[in-house]
Amino acid sequence: MRTQSIRYILLSLSVFAISFCSNAQAWKTYPHHQAGSVLTFPNDEGYHPGEVVEWWYTNAHLKGDVTGTDYALMLTYFYYDTLIYDGFRIFELSNENTGQFITETQPCTYPTLAQDHLEIVAKTGLFGTGNEEWKTLRDSANNLIPFQYRLKANMPGGSLDLTYNAIKRPLMVGGTGFLYEGITGYTYYYSETEIQVTGTITMNGVTESVHGKSWIDRQWGQFDPNNGEQYTWMSLQLSNGMDFNLWNIFNIANQIPDTSTYRFCSVYINDSTDMTMSDFTLDRLKYEYTADLQRCYDQKWHFTRGNVDLTITATHINNEVTLPFRFFEGSALIEGTIDGTPVTGVGYIELLHSFAKPQITITSPVGHVGWLGTTPITWKLTNPEDGRPIYYDVEVSTDNKVTYTTIAPHLTDTSYLWSPSLTIGTEGWFRITGYSIDTTLINSTVSANSFIFGVTGISELNTTTSVTVFPNPATSTLNISLAVNQKQQLQIFNSMGMLVKEIPITQTTQINIVDLPSGLYFIHPRNNTQQTEKFVKQ
Repeated sequence: MRTQSIRYILLSLSVFAISFCSNAQAWKTYPHHQAGSVLTFPNDEGYHPGEVVEWWYTNAHLKGDVTGTDYALMLTYFYYDTLIYDGFRIFELSNENTGQFITETQPCTYPTLAQDHLEIVAKTGLFGTGNEEWKTLRDSANNLIPFQYRLKANMPGGSLDLTYNAIKRPLMVGGTGFLYEGITGYTYYYSETEIQVTGTITMNGVTESVHGKSWIDRQWGQFDPNNGEQYTWMSLQLSNGMDFNLWNIFNIANQIPDTSTYRFCSVYINDSTDMTMSDFTLDRLKYEYTADLQRCYDQKWHFTRGNVDLTITATHINNEVTLPFRFFEGSALIEGTIDGTPVTGVGYIELLHSFAKPQITITSPVGHVGWLGTTPITWKLTNPEDGRPIYYDVEVSTDNKVTYTTIAPHLTDTSYLWSPSLTIGTEGWFRITGYSIDTTLINSTVSANSFIFGVTGISELNTTTSVTVFPNPATSTLNISLAVNQKQQLQIFNSMGMLVKEIPITQTTQINIVDLPSGLYFIHPRNNTQQTEKFVKQ
């Protein structure tokens, strides 16, 4: 892992600008091997038999030459043997100006899948009627032209026929092109972070020539998106020439472990310099539900690391692919600063992780308890999830949960010591509301049972009791019934926990309570607080 300072990066950028303008692209030849890497081109652009999974991925930001329309696209060919098909293809196309989004996933076979260079011929669809290709270009002598490609794909409502010409050397993700990623083990991985694009796009019957830039990701090995670990992935192309390949991987406990296996970012600086880092922060600022409310994706992020400060925002919220599983894939805009200098950029986002509403359990006070306010109100977030910090509002109701008053807003801790100014004997309920930074993910929980403020000596009030009192509230007399026909001593306590009456009773007794002050009282058989009933004297 290389950890050059950001200032060194900026100095390197100036060197890159000079060398690039002079077209000094010594890497643009076959064979090509970057010092310190484990990959060689064109061989590692081709298929690698025996690996669990392999894919060829590209995204692009293009502009229509006639209409000026801004297009974004993603095209991926997977090799993932299912015995019937060799894999599948995902194609998506969006009009960035209107937000219109079309996508298609199809199984496919590969009658041509070269192993020594990039040449894919794909027959798509259940019956293999689609004909698509992704090939390295050849010159008039049939020699491969290094890092130049032709892509052709089609789906209902959209198609592409594009020529790619890489203008930056491949980025070895992880520093060498080999790393351990997630729980499943190793992956070989490189990106081509900026590629000039020309060709034609068809969308909804309109075909026009386009130009722009693209990104290629190539991965093969044991990293399998079907293993239950979900992720956030970003390709970021900045106006200062830097490109970021960024990963957050969620384990099955919805955590992002603080290791280079689960969080890493490889950065292209120039044709001789790159770095891989894990000591960055990626904060989620905004979430959006899908139209059916079944999934919620993060849609805005704040990336910081040293003097790098970037805000990344998804362009549209409807870019969800539903096959072979549901995930978000769409373009993004970038703005921020590097070493204090403003930068902008475009990116592409792939989100497999869906965020959930917070689930909260109140842990104290619980049950029908007397509560003096000397112990904190506590609660637990039962579904903790990295990438979704939760804030809490604490409220109290003293009118049987009709209305609530906020006593502590926007807490980050899961406890709060309150100094109440309630009347002794007040019955109350707590409500805890948890919410994400933008309140999209929000949920509340209310105490299952009430508390009685200021009561001592009554440790537990059970809603299932053998003592019945009526009328309640009462004024002068109180009828008391027992479920069991047996002579017992009943005790009556006031709201301060003081014994005010002790009377014998068989099964049904009427007692005079004229002498009792108005207030809340508790009644139960002697030495049996588990069978307590409360009544109010008016």
